[in-house]
Amino acid sequence: MTDTSAFLRVRRRPRATPAPVAPSPVASAAAHVPAPVAPPTAPDRRRASRRPAPTLLTQVPVLEPGSFRQLGPADPVVQLDRVQAATGSLAVEVHAPDAVRAAVFVETSDGDARTHAVVVGPLPGHAPSASRPVVTLNGTSVAVDLGAGPALRRFALALTGARDEGVVAISTFDGARVEIPVRATGGGETAVVLLGTRTRGGLVLRAQGRRVDDGLRGVARAHGFDRISWQDPATPVAG
Repeated sequence: MTDTSAFLRVRRRPRATPAPVAPSPVASAAAHVPAPVAPPTAPDRRRASRRPAPTLLTQVPVLEPGSFRQLGPADPVVQLDRVQAATGSLAVEVHAPDAVRAAVFVETSDGDARTHAVVVGPLPGHAPSASRPVVTLNGTSVAVDLGAGPALRRFALALTGARDEGVVAISTFDGARVEIPVRATGGGETAVVLLGTRTRGGLVLRAQGRRVDDGLRGVARAHGFDRISWQDPATPVAG
């Protein structure tokens, strides 16, 4: 008889290998679903198209709403801010003896084309034309249409017969007021008392106070309004 005890002592049953566990359907699906991706952010068109507002001249004082300022040789300039320079009309009143005659020169632009014009009192008139009245003169009262925007580039107020008497009063829509005493140096019968110049950020007003020879024609030449033709020193040729 064969002795099987030794064989039985050393033979062991093989260890069972655990069967692979199938992944949970929920876990498997979650493992393959990509993480949610945030939709692309649309550009802020308002921010991209917003341009910085034009800045004022840093060396020129600003006319505050409701304030009063007097201009003269020691303090000749002030500027209207962006709102003041584009709203309503700038009212200019000459308070002087009756013999004083006012004239307003104006430069306007339409694209690249520039126009020079003048309106001479005491009769009512408009410049550059009645159909496009950027400047209106009635006796010694002037209205400058600030709503004309970039079309208005600059203007000049000239007085003939002024003898250091009176004052020029300027008012804005928000109650601010500027006064310029009628004082002028130099020879001649005609004095330029006020200059207005449009800037990118506003409108600069300057008290000029200088007389010129050759009447209004001399004013036009001295201040670059050279596209106006003249019949004589006081009479422009109607265009």
